Amino acid sequence: MTKKVNLNSFGRNKLSNHGCSTCADVAVPVKVIEIHDNEAVVEDRSGVRTNVAIDFVPDIKKGEILLVHMGVALGRALEVQT
Repeated sequence: MTKKVNLNSFGRNKLSNHGCSTCADVAVPVKVIEIHDNEAVVEDRSGVRTNVAIDFVPDIKKGEILLVHMGVALGRALEVQT
């Protein structure tokens, strides 16, 4: 059984407002929805979905939280302790 993940535990950035080349290199936390070869369909906290390259992050699984910048997954996210 997959643990339900709350993206609010990973900061406040969204694909629609953050993650561009003018945002001071902010990475956006996203949840993996589907995996297709070297790309994944991901979703941010506001429900925006997009495809990202996953070449730099090995063994990605559906439901994991990744940090994405400029359409590339950079690594797995760690939950923010509040």
